[in-house]
Amino acid sequence: MLIFPVLLLTIVLPVSGIIGGNETVPHSRPYMVLLYSFNANFIPKTCDGFLVREDFVLSAAQCQNDFMRAFVGLHRASQKVWDDGMDVTTIPHPEYDDSTLDNDIMLLKLKTNVRLSEKVKPIALPKTKNETIPHQCLVFGWGCQDFAQKHKSDVLRELRVNLTDSRECTSPEYICTEGLEGPGKGDSGGPLVCDDEAHGIVSSLSISSTEDGYIFKYVRIEHYLPWIHKVMNS
Repeated sequence: MLIFPVLLLTIVLPVSGIIGGNETVPHSRPYMVLLYSFNANFIPKTCDGFLVREDFVLSAAQCQNDFMRAFVGLHRASQKVWDDGMDVTTIPHPEYDDSTLDNDIMLLKLKTNVRLSEKVKPIALPKTKNETIPHQCLVFGWGCQDFAQKHKSDVLRELRVNLTDSRECTSPEYICTEGLEGPGKGDSGGPLVCDDEAHGIVSSLSISSTEDGYIFKYVRIEHYLPWIHKVMNS
């Protein structure tokens, strides 16, 4: 998680960041999934995801990679062992655009169902497309703790964020939060959780500043419920 300093309203890119958020109580977010992967050149990449059924993980389409494994039940990322990871089949949204990050949503079908326990449980999704979302929500991740993108968190962290109806976030496909704190690199694909339901997926940071900080964009899950249910029930 990051805290970005707002020095001037005309700043396009902040030059540094300081640690934001807090370490979660270990295993208090049993739906969190660490996605670890390599591309064809064996360059590693990490993302977050979250369990929505014993055989499906929801994440961001930008996290798709050549060789991927999902790790459940973790608190410390360093505790992952490749052989303990679960093989997945990636199902990105058919209209995902990697240049604009439009429709940045992906389901991952686990090749083996997870064994549910106190440390591994799915999170609920919105039931309808018209649910009222609380003003304050939580975001989680193992991502970078500074804007220089050099220091990823080993432990799962959480941050309380405030939703905004900023004019920069008018699309029905997105939810936005605004402030000096927000998800950092490596947090992509993680959930925006409001009243114990996953309403958003970490997608991108708007680099334009406002009087209250920066705009963080999340894919609005309820907008994609028909596609999600179609894939999961097929």
